[in-house]
This record gives sequence, structure tokens and C-alpha cells, in this order.
Amino acid sequence: GDPDLVVANNNGPARILINQGAPAPGQWVGIDLRTPGSEDAKSAHRPLGSWVGVLEDGTAKPARQRRFHTDGSYASANDPRVLVVTGSATPTLAVSWPDGEQEFFRLEETGRYFTLVRGRGEP
Repeated sequence: GDPDLVVANNNGPARILINQGAPAPGQWVGIDLRTPGSEDAKSAHRPLGSWVGVLEDGTAKPARQRRFHTDGSYASANDPRVLVVTGSATPTLAVSWPDGEQEFFRLEETGRYFTLVRGRGEP
């Protein structure tokens, strides 16, 4: 839950920035999105361009959203998994898939990564 950063400099040494802050226990979830039938495959299809948000206090629209992507800037790549902060011990996540369809996933715990598969949430 505390991501680090590697910076590759042109004609210079790589820099590793280690996040020394520890997230509060149970205040975050990590999300990996997959399409049906690909959740266990090593070359699984990931629905890049999806959005993940946390619904708080019974709201219908996420207050904070993160994009599921690997792009960043020129000659860079990112871990597509999304880290989101949550104030609930059992958060509900809203996932907007690239084609505009939306699903809701209620998680029973926090402080770890989950794989959410399209079609297994609530429409």
C-alpha cells in the first residue's frame, strides 16, 4: 500500500525513491482489473482505460477516482494496478469499464490487493 518510485535519467543513474510513510492499516485497497476468463492467465487481458472509484457514505458517485493504465510519459510504464484510499472497513468500489458500462464491487476487507473481474460485480 505504499508505492515506491523508480526514475530513469537520460545519460544518468537511475534513482529509487522509497516511500517511508506507512499507510494506516485498513485505509487502502489495491485493485487489479481483469476480463472474464483471464484472471489467472499470465498474459491476461487487462481492461486499460477503466476507472475505479470509492463510494462513501452511500453516495452514488465516487468522490475519488483512479484510472487503470500503464502509460505515463515518454518511454515510461507504470503498474496498472490502482491504489485507492478508503475510510470504510467494507468499501464499495465503482468500476467504469472502457465501453462505459459500470459495476459495483463490495469488498469485505481492506489493506490488501484484490482482483476484480468484469461481470462479477453488481450492475
